[in-house]
Amino acid sequence: MAHLLFRARPGAHGELHGGLLGRPQQDPRQQQLFRYDLATARAMGILRAAVAVPPSWEATKQPWWNPALSACDQGQLGACVFFAGSRAREVLSLQAGHAYQRRSELWAYHEAQTKFAPTQVGQDTGGYGAWYETTCAGRGAAFEADLPGYPGSGWPYQDTTAALAVNPPAATFGPALFNRNIVAVQATTDQGTLKGLLAAGHCVMIGMTVCASLESGAQGTGNVPIPPAGDQVMGGHENLRIGYVDGTTYPDGTALPAGAGGYWVQLNSWGSGPADWFSPNNLLYLPYTFDTTQAPDKSGPLLMDATCFALAPTS
Repeated sequence: MAHLLFRARPGAHGELHGGLLGRPQQDPRQQQLFRYDLATARAMGILRAAVAVPPSWEATKQPWWNPALSACDQGQLGACVFFAGSRAREVLSLQAGHAYQRRSELWAYHEAQTKFAPTQVGQDTGGYGAWYETTCAGRGAAFEADLPGYPGSGWPYQDTTAALAVNPPAATFGPALFNRNIVAVQATTDQGTLKGLLAAGHCVMIGMTVCASLESGAQGTGNVPIPPAGDQVMGGHENLRIGYVDGTTYPDGTALPAGAGGYWVQLNSWGSGPADWFSPNNLLYLPYTFDTTQAPDKSGPLLMDATCFALAPTS
């Protein structure tokens, strides 16, 4: 139960969440070789055409959605980046009409470390969203279970540093290349643009600052509060933004903060099922104003980075 890390290891930022704090323009370790800007991606036809933005759009209510996407628990590793990235890749496959096949978060974490933190492989370093994006574009994404016809190609998740330190077998790398056709696009943090991307069917990986109030405010409901003054910054966290709803209340009818205007729907990685989910269906609901609220430590807005995913053009 990953949410117990709040109490078990307070203040251990990388171990708590795994999303390293920092904004792309401030840290060269986040600079990838292949992330497109929005204008270029649209001109190339990478992004689906913009649609009229409806008052709500939720991936969980689309015909391609598979409930298995919610059954993901990072456990005792700071692997949130690789859970969010793996779910993004799975969403793209489901939208393309393929059957659900879980991607290996452990494989992605290990391979990202070999590229970005080679002297720390097997340590629970956490990571940046850029680490997953670059790893997937270069090496692909292995599968959790054996792919039919490819014995030994699966690499199941274990939430221990001992498992993270193990080099995946050679059989995992060939099928992983099937998943290289992913393109990451630097998404603006502008509310209207993000809504348009989501309504067009794109998912957006979100890097955000997490404060202590999230545990007390969201556990059991998913209703993320706006951090009050003096709240404790716990570290960085990565989620997959999969929808939005305009309105004045959270899904359970609780009033949103004044002036919020609605909430984002984000897929989290704190629970494998109803018995241990931090919040129902592993979803978090963030007021629109969460994104632009300044972090209590004055480091900047709570929303640090947003990356839109799409399948690469075939020609």
